Amino acid sequence: MKKIYFITMALIAGLSNALSAQDLLAGWSFRNPTVFTGKETEATANSSTGTTFQTQPKITFGPNLTTAGTGNSGGFGGDISSAGTIPTTFAQAVSTGTYYEIILQPKTGTTVSLGTLDFRIRREFNKSPNMYVWTYSINNTDAASFLANKLHTEKDISNEYYNQVSGDASNNGVIQTTVALTGLTNLTSTSTVYLRLYFWNTLDLTGITTSTAKGYNFALGKTTTATEGNYEALNIKGTTTLPVKLTSFTAQKELNGVKLNWQTASEENNSHFEIYRSGNGKPDELLGTVKGNGTSSSVNVYHFTDYAPLAGTNYYQLRQVDADGKYEESAILPVNTSLQGNVLKVYAGASGSEVKIWVTQADAGKSELQITDLSGRSIYKQAVDLHAGENLFSVPFNSNKGIYVVSLISGKGEHLNTKFMR
Repeated sequence: MKKIYFITMALIAGLSNALSAQDLLAGWSFRNPTVFTGKETEATANSSTGTTFQTQPKITFGPNLTTAGTGNSGGFGGDISSAGTIPTTFAQAVSTGTYYEIILQPKTGTTVSLGTLDFRIRREFNKSPNMYVWTYSINNTDAASFLANKLHTEKDISNEYYNQVSGDASNNGVIQTTVALTGLTNLTSTSTVYLRLYFWNTLDLTGITTSTAKGYNFALGKTTTATEGNYEALNIKGTTTLPVKLTSFTAQKELNGVKLNWQTASEENNSHFEIYRSGNGKPDELLGTVKGNGTSSSVNVYHFTDYAPLAGTNYYQLRQVDADGKYEESAILPVNTSLQGNVLKVYAGASGSEVKIWVTQADAGKSELQITDLSGRSIYKQAVDLHAGENLFSVPFNSNKGIYVVSLISGKGEHLNTKFMR
């Protein structure tokens, strides 16, 4: 479904159609509100815009990893499994499945553009994996896609490990260079993005036993700051275009019927609107169509008049139809014409100098009988006295062929309308 953004004339100030540039789309803190032990097998984002992704993003392990033997409290990391392989190249990291993964799938009706990724890394020891790269694939997990879609050059952080970082003798992970999520724009609900952080070891492990090397933890996040801010352990920023829901559209009784008004803030692939009506709360009668503006970033205002509403309560609904035939429906709007039980009918032949108007009235009273053309131009106007029950009037009428509207307006301002063709 292509997007069309509805706003109402009365509620423009209360609506928005996009998150601002570079909003936080998903963020992780491994310290707040719960301090991670560092031995978890997955980590769900504890900050995420609920309107952006189909499920709350989470980080998981690749198959070559297992729960960390020595956890990084306040971080997320794993060890290479006992049966696994210590990769020494990016290609080996891909083939062995040595990675952390985040899966992102936009919600239906949203368009997401990923912007940047910020994160900390903490190497447990000087022989922990020292190389990493972020990469991605869309809608598949083939190794070739991850090999081809590196988001930055491979980075060597041999000198960044616990208690060995210049100027930082703390237990913290090191804030890394921001990664631009290039190529991950205009994503829709049909796009499943697999973001992976691959890591491997190019260091000399002489004298290090295989079992020990596999426990040299490589963790995301890790900070000793109790009030870690801005989700600096790991966060993804970007923009999300959200359809503004049709919260209301106006409908007003007028002299010649019920007028509907609605407005769009922007449109994409909008073919037309269909207007439906019923008297039972389930609009199923197509009254007419209004042409849309295709793709537009400007405000567009639309109108439609029901020249012959039903007696009593009328229920209206808009259906916005895309060029490909897909559609979205608005909420149902009730409008009461207040002439419950009254009936207005017209008998007009193809020729002649008069029309006959038949009115069934629940209560006696004075009313005004009018005939107008579809532009609202008055053709006939006459005050009438109605009695309860059936009333029949012969009205002089010599206008040209066309469609006309008969309106009966009670002394209370209540309207009853019907159309006829001559």
